[in-house]
Amino acid sequence: MRTLTFEATYKWKDAELYRYAYNGGNLTSAVINPCLSFKNTVLTVESPCNIDPGTIDFPWKLQVVAPNVRWRMQGPPQLAGDELIQLGLVGTAIEADSGDPEDYFQFILDNEVAAYAIPSA
Repeated sequence: MRTLTFEATYKWKDAELYRYAYNGGNLTSAVINPCLSFKNTVLTVESPCNIDPGTIDFPWKLQVVAPNVRWRMQGPPQLAGDELIQLGLVGTAIEADSGDPEDYFQFILDNEVAAYAIPSA
């Protein structure tokens, strides 16, 4: 059995809700719906510089693509300063009915290597 789990922090600016919480309002009773039940999720990590400027003019990049992720809140929302509210989230990739691994998740690596030999055993 395979499992792919994400931990994330979702932040959004909401001056009214921030002032409510800052002045003693309870965020656990506030109506907060970040609309993240089942979502296509793409996480990207990219280097700030090109691989080899002048020769390979694009950055290193790693993407994790999961077409069907079930997200849930991890505790109550919190104040994050500058009128930002933050919400901890945990997402679990759900395997597709097709059983095809590409429908479950993919790792995509962009670098100067055109292809890798995948061991068979």
